[in-house]
Amino acid sequence: MENGPKAHMPHKPLRLRGGTDLMAVTGHLRIAALNIKGANSPQTRQKWNLITNKMRKNKIAVMCISETHTDSPQKDQLANRYGNKFHITHTFDPDHSRAAGVAIIVNRNVIKKNPTGMTILIPG
Repeated sequence: MENGPKAHMPHKPLRLRGGTDLMAVTGHLRIAALNIKGANSPQTRQKWNLITNKMRKNKIAVMCISETHTDSPQKDQLANRYGNKFHITHTFDPDHSRAAGVAIIVNRNVIKKNPTGMTILIPG
């Protein structure tokens, strides 16, 4: 073991603003994932209501959805319909709309701040 000025000193406990010990703060965050196998036809659009109701009822903070089959018009419709309760981020391939697609829904009743940025690595 090393002695002297470079000796390993344990760090002080982390403290949150207001002086609360970090270890004293407890909580949880519910994250879910779902493959909805398409939700952009008249027969499947009700899936968005089912998803948002389930998120609200079960206090799910973040829902990751695959195979949304969204396109730009539906993205705008969802933002208008659910934008005050949920922050919905979509990615889809504009050359192959109504195929593939991913969405991340943030429940604003659980997480008060909107995501600050998004980087699309592979479109679609």
